[in-house]
Amino acid sequence: MNKVFVSHPRHMLDHYFGARASALLATFADAAYNTEDRELTIPELADAARDADVIIAYRQTPAPRALFEALPKLAAFVRCAVDIRTVDVDAASEHGVLVTQASAGFVPAVSEWVIGAMLDLARSTTAYASAYRRHESPVPAMGRELRGSTLGVIGYGQISRYLCDLALAFGMRVIVSDPYTRIDDSRVRQVSMDALLGDADFVVCLAPANAQTANLMNARTFAAMKPDAYFINAARGELVDDAALLHALESGRMAGCALDVGRAPDQMPSPALAAHPRVIAAPHVGGLTPGAIEHQSMETVAQTQALFEGRVPAGAVNAARAFRLTRFDVGGCAMSTPLTFDGACDCHIHVYEDGYPLAASATFTPPPAPASAYRDVQRALGLSRVIVVQPTGYGFDNRCTLAAIAQLGEGARGIAVVPPDVNDDELQRLHDAGVRGVRFMMLPGGVMPWDALAGISARIAPLGWNINLQLDGHTLPQHEAMLARLPSKLVIDHLGKFLAPVTAQSDGFASLCRLLDGPRCWVKLSAPYESSREGAPAYGDVAWLVRDLSTRYPERGLWASNWPHPNVRPLPKDARLLDWAMQLLDGDEVRRRVFVDNPAEVYGF
Repeated sequence: MNKVFVSHPRHMLDHYFGARASALLATFADAAYNTEDRELTIPELADAARDADVIIAYRQTPAPRALFEALPKLAAFVRCAVDIRTVDVDAASEHGVLVTQASAGFVPAVSEWVIGAMLDLARSTTAYASAYRRHESPVPAMGRELRGSTLGVIGYGQISRYLCDLALAFGMRVIVSDPYTRIDDSRVRQVSMDALLGDADFVVCLAPANAQTANLMNARTFAAMKPDAYFINAARGELVDDAALLHALESGRMAGCALDVGRAPDQMPSPALAAHPRVIAAPHVGGLTPGAIEHQSMETVAQTQALFEGRVPAGAVNAARAFRLTRFDVGGCAMSTPLTFDGACDCHIHVYEDGYPLAASATFTPPPAPASAYRDVQRALGLSRVIVVQPTGYGFDNRCTLAAIAQLGEGARGIAVVPPDVNDDELQRLHDAGVRGVRFMMLPGGVMPWDALAGISARIAPLGWNINLQLDGHTLPQHEAMLARLPSKLVIDHLGKFLAPVTAQSDGFASLCRLLDGPRCWVKLSAPYESSREGAPAYGDVAWLVRDLSTRYPERGLWASNWPHPNVRPLPKDARLLDWAMQLLDGDEVRRRVFVDNPAEVYGF
């Protein structure tokens, strides 16, 4: 049975993990638990988890590089919380360890805490109760109704959206400041930060904690608030300059504040602020309700079970680099027909790196998929060559693709996207950088028109390049005559990518075959999920295309993974896609052509 270590301190287990999660975990894993009433040191954790396949980590358990270096058996670090800032994800990836995080099950709980804090501040409930406990007779003061007051929310994530609904139900006017989000709720008005601070009766900080938001609430922003306004922080302590907040309270720049987080350990409010008479402080309990805690603990156990069953779990942060998951066949790494050919090529991947802005024509925002992550996939699949295809989302900006070609080294080539008026010097520069073709994407997101294709083909033919064409294969008959006359090589993506069911009698399939009968056309035997209605694992309604095309045209087939499978969910398993193709190709001679010889001819290896 697979082994799991749960790092929660013993006295925190009931509150932050629970009996139901422990009982479920015991049904499929040999679980061991932290027996101390404290966090373990890194050496202690490494010793306690030395035989573990998975660590289920308490929200405070750090995971520095030293931990991953000390645990050669560890396959996954599963955080029982959303926050993974104390996890060295890069180090985990280098060691092939998966990192996961839980989703935000505490959204209602934190939102309700904020509403409670606003009611408390507006009616001085805590102040009155404290006076009575001191055997004093408090002087009644005029309270404030939430109805008609203005709530100003900084940040517009899941908690903010839920909170806005609650506040609107109370009859509050709601304004939000978030420069990174477009708010399409007509009941909520989006304003600048300064406008929010100058207008809100209750300022609630719910922005994410990162380098850009550190000390977001500082002397300047507190001074911009109305002097009779209240401030509430239920996000992270790092967003607030504690000294500036204390000065604002003591100088009368705000009516009061409520804090569920702060800069003390475990996000507790700072003692100096918590003790202030106009502060309501709570020990980071906004999300501490049975429903919220059980959501995260049960989700964490489900993530662990998914791993042991060979599935990439929801919440995975670095799945493409977690090569230790092969022991569970996660990603389908146990192949029935292993790839053993030297020089085997993956003819279609995309790379998305931070620092390269998307074009205005982009139809979706891809998650990061760096070249370093693909290298792990390449190694696991036994591939040594790769074609990096310019994503449509980057438009004509080929910098990310060129950087990936350089990073992936001698066995990498690329496909670029260039404007119709590209000059010869630019084509030569791209050629010298490893580019061997131009992409024409004729589906949504593409930036190259049909009427530019023939001209570009003529320009690139002397370089030995190809036109990489993606379209709905059913439209091939409309363009067949022009495509057959192209002077350059032509590569058609993804089995023709027939977006409606296709048969051997379909006009589009007949057109594809006529093009393959010609001297300069190839087809990628790839991405069956793009056109299959039946789906994984057999893709039975399109499997015949691989068999038929590779049998009739063994010298014209190319294999590709289409990693990282942009905008496809659930995420396909790369090795199972490779195994699927290997099983459909008839013998090693055809396989060698598809994986080695044909790519070498098309891309100039």
